[in-house]
Amino acid sequence: MDEKSLINLEFPKVRERLAAHTAFPPARELALSLLPATDFGQVEAALELTREAIRLLDARPTFDTGEAADIRPVVERAERGGVLDPPALLDVARTLAAGRRIREELTARAAAYPRLAAIAAGIHRLEGLQREIGQVIGPGAEVRDEASPLLARIRARRREVQEQITRTLQGIIESPAGRQALQEGVITLRNGRFVVPVRADQRGAIPGLVQDVSARGATLFVEPLAVVELNNLYRELGLEEEREVRRVLRRLSGRVGRLGGILRENLARLAEIELALAKARFGRSLRGTIPALVRWVDARPNPDLPAPRPYLKLMGARHPLLTGKVVPIDVWLGGQFIALVITGPNTGGKTVTLKTIGLLALMAQAGLAIPAEAGSCLPVFDGIYADIGDEQSIEQSLSTFSSHLTNIAGFLSRATDRSLVLLDELGAGTDPTEGAALARAILDHLVRRGVSAVVTSHAHSLKVYAQATPGVENASVEFDPETLAPTYRLAIGIPGRSNAFAIAARLGLDPKILAEARRHLSEGEAETDRLLGALQAEKRRLEQLRRQLEAELGRLRAKEAEVEAERQALQAARAEVLAEVRRRAEAEVERLLAEAAAPAADPAGRQRRLRELRRRVRGLGRWAEPPADRLKPGDLVRVPGFFRLGQVVELAGEDAVVAVGPLRVEIPRSRLM
Repeated sequence: MDEKSLINLEFPKVRERLAAHTAFPPARELALSLLPATDFGQVEAALELTREAIRLLDARPTFDTGEAADIRPVVERAERGGVLDPPALLDVARTLAAGRRIREELTARAAAYPRLAAIAAGIHRLEGLQREIGQVIGPGAEVRDEASPLLARIRARRREVQEQITRTLQGIIESPAGRQALQEGVITLRNGRFVVPVRADQRGAIPGLVQDVSARGATLFVEPLAVVELNNLYRELGLEEEREVRRVLRRLSGRVGRLGGILRENLARLAEIELALAKARFGRSLRGTIPALVRWVDARPNPDLPAPRPYLKLMGARHPLLTGKVVPIDVWLGGQFIALVITGPNTGGKTVTLKTIGLLALMAQAGLAIPAEAGSCLPVFDGIYADIGDEQSIEQSLSTFSSHLTNIAGFLSRATDRSLVLLDELGAGTDPTEGAALARAILDHLVRRGVSAVVTSHAHSLKVYAQATPGVENASVEFDPETLAPTYRLAIGIPGRSNAFAIAARLGLDPKILAEARRHLSEGEAETDRLLGALQAEKRRLEQLRRQLEAELGRLRAKEAEVEAERQALQAARAEVLAEVRRRAEAEVERLLAEAAAPAADPAGRQRRLRELRRRVRGLGRWAEPPADRLKPGDLVRVPGFFRLGQVVELAGEDAVVAVGPLRVEIPRSRLM
């Protein structure tokens, strides 16, 4: 990918924003060195990995690499034979623990996060090293007594000697001579030896060696003779302890050095996972989406399709580095055109539109979510070339025009039919007529080679060229002549106007001067400007109508949802009523059957009861809900919207004709109750 174009499109700033979402140095380095891929499979895999990370953070917002540290300098020192201190070894152990935790959590959820799990599966557990460091180094980065049997014995003996020294010195402190001579009754250390503070005027009261003197000379720190040998022993044991601690640390450091390659691999995998999480966090901060990818084979015209489809479609796209209220744009390439000519007033948003298209394409190819609405899609470009801004090369003594032309010449030699070329103010910086002719020739060269291109320009001839050339389309950034302000909306299919006369009139320029200026316009230019004005006014009217229709459609959909909810509630109530009717009917049938089974005094009375039973059972049957496939003429049913029962008159396929009073209604059987 062209490095200068990455800078022109501000991709390094996106990398900095991404890096701010990770505190793990190896992952931060990956973020700052991130580059867009040009292979479809790599881009697809990167976007899927980001999608997984977004889902993971949705499910577990606090998931991260935990206490993992950047242990690369530690590993390098160990590989050179250096001895690692306890804090460094503790960092190694904590990093191993973080790696094990992430491996276990992600591999256990491999079905939900297969790509993250595949990365995590390559993290080596190294349980033995982690356990050994834990046995030697405590949580406060101290070497444990249990680090070795010899160290345990040395420290036990040293504590015994310290207790002897303390008891001896405490006796001196509490003696009459001590109470008289000491500045205060405390035991302290000087030069690694236990001493007591003696007043300078009582120097001879406590026989011993002066190890130190206070700043003002009022206090002498005396090592009484009674503890000199004990202090010597304590010091010797301290040296033995240091040697044994160093031996233990050297042994552990050697283990770390021998496993250096594996530890680096663990770090690389942790960094890869953390980078995916950083991409997810960054995407969420942008309210971004993962775009669909379009293969170039699917982007070419297909005779089997009714109309070609865009291969680049950005809906509601926003520049990721702009703050405050950003007006989203809808833009697309492919289908009817592969090149777009954007015209319109200065400061109207043409350059921002150009940068938005290029930067979002770069972000997608780097595996990042883009600030655009769902349904956006992009191909994988083999190169994105952007010439944007006012560039002047002092070293090469090139003018702005020459500098731009040098860039463009390089693009033309490298761009293919799978590249994207973005040119800002094409043809500017030189004679307007010659610049416009050159701009038209450059754009025509790109279009004939099938290169996707978006250019901005003020040249009138480019608008005409775009209107007349297959594969090229006009677009404009809208301008409100009433407020003299750009709307920053992109209108595809309509060329832009400079609006110079409208602005001049609003700013109070003499109408006579304006009239004179209009007379200087050629008849064709004046007519074109008039038609463009009418076209833009019509577009604004249609846009307002579209918004009204969308609002009405939204209202109707809400009403439809309300009616559907009411229908479902009625169905639920109907089901409850029918269940109650069935329950009562069954109870009534049971009662009638019991009556029929009772012995009758005379056979005639028994026959009367049976006829009555049949009549009443038929009456109950009218309340039973006939299944839709078992309806028959004569069944009583309830029709939605009517407050009285109807009677099925006729059945016709899935529909039924129902008589409700004097009316006949044809209705689907499934809606009958």
